[in-house]
Amino acid sequence: TYLTQNQTKLKGNVAREFYVHLMNFCIRQLNQGSVEFAEKYLSFFELLEGKGWLLEDDTLGVSRLQNSILVAIIADRLDWAKEKLDQYKSKLAVGKKFDRQAFINLNMATIELHSGKLERAYTYTKRFMDSNGYRRDLYHKLSCDKLLLKLFYLDGEHEWAKNKIRNIKTHISDKKLPESRRPKHRHFLRLMEQLINNKKPDETDLQKRLLIPDYLWYQKFIKTE
Repeated sequence: TYLTQNQTKLKGNVAREFYVHLMNFCIRQLNQGSVEFAEKYLSFFELLEGKGWLLEDDTLGVSRLQNSILVAIIADRLDWAKEKLDQYKSKLAVGKKFDRQAFINLNMATIELHSGKLERAYTYTKRFMDSNGYRRDLYHKLSCDKLLLKLFYLDGEHEWAKNKIRNIKTHISDKKLPESRRPKHRHFLRLMEQLINNKKPDETDLQKRLLIPDYLWYQKFIKTE
């Protein structure tokens, strides 16, 4: 490609920022439903890794690793996701208020869910819920609660699932959550209510109306039913 042929012309921090920008572009495209950008994202991740540009101050941001794991799941590369989590878990930049292991548990829960290992996914989810990351970080709290909602539904625990939906609706209304992020969360909850009530889900533009983790879960565990 043009980028591969001309990457030697990019130097140092300029090159690193350029590839980080491309990775962020891939994430935006994936959020719009363009799944073909998954492999492109992973190739940029590996390029930064190979050049020693992936870490900044010898750390890797929690969001960067979490996004990378989700992209690997989109690309059906679960082994890659497990490998990178294990490789970089000691490098996670979580700040003084949070426990690094908590975010490792949350990412492991996601991987185990998509591997079909529901009991292990439950275990890691509950470990995250016992952490200060669950209590203090609204974004990751929502991710965890929605993961638990999916597990409840798959286990046939519909009353627990309904209670979890009510809890999540409260979190979505929190002023700390940007308004732009709320519609996709709300659409997923409507979808879950349809499933629980044995109604045919509205799949119109579903890939664009859901967040990546929610769409992946639906495609793998629900659409094939």
